[in-house]
Amino acid sequence: MIRAIRTRARRAAAVLTMAAAVLGRSDVAAACSCRVPPPPQEALAQADAVFLGLAQALAAPGAEGAPPGQAAVTFNVERSWKGVEEPYVTVYTAEHTAVCGYPFEVGRRYLVYAAQSAPGVLTTTICTRTADADAAPSDLAELGPGRPSIGGH
Repeated sequence: MIRAIRTRARRAAAVLTMAAAVLGRSDVAAACSCRVPPPPQEALAQADAVFLGLAQALAAPGAEGAPPGQAAVTFNVERSWKGVEEPYVTVYTAEHTAVCGYPFEVGRRYLVYAAQSAPGVLTTTICTRTADADAAPSDLAELGPGRPSIGGH
């Protein structure tokens, strides 16, 4: 019985590895594992930047200045609670949700909680409280009004 379970587990792992290799995406074979994010005020304190913005542009990994394997998302900032003073900001995220990348869509509004991974480089993942603005009314209420962006949406 135990031998059969081990055999099935090895086969499943082999199939997943082969599928990733066939697709040419070994990074997709890695799995994302997150802790439950803290409440909004604690997440605000831990983040380097928190803002509400409209996703204006999405650049695939390899864009100039992007960390390896990271997509660049440019936001028109509407409101900021921390770390963003400009009307536009670029945030990086992994290309796939399988490796914790956030699936941003151009034209949608997001509440973004970001960390500074290097000077001037903000990143976020699906493991943060980052969310579509329509799905974040309790966060927005708890965070309060924030500061409106000069020149923002």
